[in-house]
Amino acid sequence: MECLRPVLNRMQRTNNFVEGWHSRFRKLIVSHHSSIWKLFEHLQKDQQENEALIIQLSGGHTKICYPI
Repeated sequence: MECLRPVLNRMQRTNNFVEGWHSRFRKLIVSHHSSIWKLFEHLQKDQQENEALIIQLSGGHTKICYPI
């Protein structure tokens, strides 16, 4: 019953956030067998975008444009 509590209380499930991030990240990488350096570049870009979003949210912005 413990695992149903978030569903019954209409709480957001963590898995949805992870699936959303994974889908967006997969679209960023495009190729199936990238080098480790390309992976690092994409992870750094993703981190920079997330840091910019955090700064916007902490500054009180409510309408955030998420990168595509």
